Amino acid sequence: MAQNRKGIHRLMQHSDLCDIGKWEVIEVWRSIREHIPGLSDTVVYTTRHTCCSWQIIRGIDIRRVQIWMGQSRSRPP
Repeated sequence: MAQNRKGIHRLMQHSDLCDIGKWEVIEVWRSIREHIPGLSDTVVYTTRHTCCSWQIIRGIDIRRVQIWMGQSRSRPP
């Protein structure tokens, strides 16, 4: 989990696609969870994996998804 936090922090600082900071993301997520009771036990990390899964299901190349999500290497089996 600490590795994921580092990845998110790096993404928030260096992405050309995102101009909001880490704490802004946290505050937005808290607000979303307050307004949608079904998400009370859901963390951002879960939504990250869901997004990846949906991309793969739709036929996006797994390597492209890996790069897009900021994963620099594959995990060993």
